[in-house]
Amino acid sequence: MKREARSPARTKRRRSAAGAARGGVTWATVRELALALPGVVEGTSYGTPAFHVQRKFLLRLKEDGESIALKIDFADRDVLLQLDPETFYLTDHYLGWPALLVRLPRIRKAQLREVLARAWRFAAPPRLVAARAGVAREGREATVRGAATIEGPVRPRAVSRPGARAARAAGGRAARTPPRARG
Repeated sequence: MKREARSPARTKRRRSAAGAARGGVTWATVRELALALPGVVEGTSYGTPAFHVQRKFLLRLKEDGESIALKIDFADRDVLLQLDPETFYLTDHYLGWPALLVRLPRIRKAQLREVLARAWRFAAPPRLVAARAGVAREGREATVRGAATIEGPVRPRAVSRPGARAARAAGGRAARTPPRARG
């Protein structure tokens, strides 16, 4: 059976549709991926659609409708900016903040999923991150980024002062020793 030759216009149309499917994403895709993360809710930020994780900012659509701003660790931000400056970028406004701008037409869905997961881990409360990672064992939650455990909050170790240990051992508080005079 002989195959019919396709018209060039039809072939071109099919290739461009495939290229668009492989290329960028839309806000609908961002919404789908963001809502799949635990604790993420839809809202607004600066008058644009946004997502928060337990009342903490996660990401928002920029005013241009083509980019998103998301909260991400400085180290991750620097790596992404070096790897793909055409997709990831910053403006002067975001230089001092743990944030990154992403051009939606240039990012692939799989890459966006990974970037959103990193942003979520940075913005989410430590207990939620631990629960998502499956770290909770035997009714206790692991301490992640200084999180509180079920037994109580993690407290920084106190700096020893003269007499503090003896006072604690006796059940009282150590009296603050006056600063020594320099002479």
